[in-house]
This record gives sequence, C-alpha cells and structure tokens, in this order.
Amino acid sequence: MADLTAKKCRGINLQARDCSKARWYPDPTAPAAWVEVWAVDTDKPVTFEHATLIGRYAPGQQDIAIDYNPATDRYKELRAVTYSAAGVPNVRYLDDAPAVTVLFSRLGDPAVIAQTSYDPLNISISITGFSEFTTAMHLQEATDSGFTSLITDFVFTGAAATSTSWWFSRSSSPGQPSETRYVRVRHSSTGASGPWTDWSNELAIFFYEEPL
Repeated sequence: MADLTAKKCRGINLQARDCSKARWYPDPTAPAAWVEVWAVDTDKPVTFEHATLIGRYAPGQQDIAIDYNPATDRYKELRAVTYSAAGVPNVRYLDDAPAVTVLFSRLGDPAVIAQTSYDPLNISISITGFSEFTTAMHLQEATDSGFTSLITDFVFTGAAATSTSWWFSRSSSPGQPSETRYVRVRHSSTGASGPWTDWSNELAIFFYEEPL
C-alpha cells in the first residue's frame, strides 16, 4: 500500500502525493536559456538551503573555473539546474538535478626518505615531499624488508607529523656488529585515522659496527 503525504502547496491548497514514487516532471518544451551550478558538501542534505550557488552559465559553456580550497579533505557534489527563457527551472528540488561528485584530497604524493648520517649507535633520515597540509605521520621501522618484524609502528600527530628528519638509535654494546634496519613512512591530511598516502620508498638504514 502506498503512503500519502498531505502538505501545504503555495499556501492555499493541500497536495497529496504518493511518496513511494519518484517526483514527476513534464517533458521540457522550451530550450535551456541558462544553467545554475550549485555545490553542496556530500555530508549535507541535498537542498538549496544547504547548497552554495557557484554561478550562472550559458548552455554548453566549458572550462568553468571554481574556487575550492578547503582546509580539510571534503568532497563536493555539483548539481546543474536548467532554466528556460521564462525563468522556469527543470526541477523544483535540488536532489532531482543532474549531479557530479568532485573528489578533493590533500594527501599528495608519497614522501621520499633518505639516510643522512651514519654512526654505530645513532643515524638520521630526511623526510621530504609530503603535503603541506599533513596532520599525521605513520612510521614503521623493522628488522626485515617485508616489515613483518616491527621495531616501531607508531602514528605521530602535531609538530612531529611534519618533521623533515628523524633519528634512530640502538643501545651501546662495544664490539656489536653492523646492523641493517628498514624504514618507511606515510602521511595523512585528515588525522591519525587516515586516509593515508601510499607508503614512501622503503629505506634500508645502516648502523656501523661499534668499536671495542
């Protein structure tokens, strides 16, 4: 059985509509005179009240530039409402308008890491190439190149997340042999829960043999 909803219509009548069916629109009979492009965050209701009018454009116009530079990763949905020369729109509700989703991410490219100092006990690496909007860094240090035997597996936030260098150390034991460890990092522009960039290059770091 269908549900019926009664609501005011233009303030003077009541309208009953079968809410189990999609909204009905007549076939267009007039050519498009202009198009309004609206933007709404994908986590907001798709209504005119929650949307922002980007601009009005001629039908078929291309290379439309839209300023969009949010401080955090946010996706936008763009919807187009067509108007006739008489000002009649092709839809009454924004969620009925044709839509395209704009995926926006500040993740950037994977970082590049390199060893910058060599020592029996303490070595450093450089970390470059990550996004300026980074808010978290995930660092792994392992004894094997497959990263199955982890020494360090930690997520850093705050100032540590944007560090361009990092130190690694081992305990002193005179005469201990040289040692190779493996390091990789990845970054997020959203926070400690990701999403994350791809891992950086996997760097083999080398501790010299400690003298007796």
